[in-house]
Amino acid sequence: MDPPESSSALRDSWSRRLLALGDDATAIEASYRDAQAVVRLHASRLNDLNPIASLPVDVLEDIVLAARDGSEFLDVYLGPPGGTLRHRSEWVVVSQICRRWRQVALASTRLWTVIDTSVYTIPFCQQMLLRLGSRQFTLSASAKEDMELLSCYDLRERVSPTSLESSTALFNFALSNSKTHALGFSKQRTAEPSHVTPRTFVPNRHGAVYPAKTENDVVERGHPHG
Repeated sequence: MDPPESSSALRDSWSRRLLALGDDATAIEASYRDAQAVVRLHASRLNDLNPIASLPVDVLEDIVLAARDGSEFLDVYLGPPGGTLRHRSEWVVVSQICRRWRQVALASTRLWTVIDTSVYTIPFCQQMLLRLGSRQFTLSASAKEDMELLSCYDLRERVSPTSLESSTALFNFALSNSKTHALGFSKQRTAEPSHVTPRTFVPNRHGAVYPAKTENDVVERGHPHG
């Protein structure tokens, strides 16, 4: 077996290649992509030799899942009074330790089933909907502030409203939604503002019905007529 080239010899080889390309931006960009591919190949091989990066898929899933579930308590110890709970999303960093951990996390439908707009941004919540597959999930969202998410196609395709709690805004949204025209609702007036705790509903098809943070009007138990 031939001895491996020294680091300086490799650098010199790439430097000569770059010099030969002159001012051809297209060729330089192509060479740059080739260099990135070489770097990724080296990183992947290092990961193969790293016992942490090469843990079995089910073990990696459990590690990231434990980080997610543990983050639920961060707002109790770290959250300032009346402050945002966005820091509870910091568990996602664990899924990005290396390329393989990220690949495992993205492929795991278990990790993305607790969707909360007080913790994650709307675009990230939409990504979670795409990643959770056909799993049952929970969603906590504000009918007043999160209509972009509540009205998105991916959510409407997954939700079959068999039990619904909502503020007036979400009630009006449901009636205006072409997929929920056939629903029947009973409307109840509450004496004080109602705060709905996120919980999981048993889905009819692919998802779970979403509870919402409500104000004064609560719409309870929407039942499809058809």
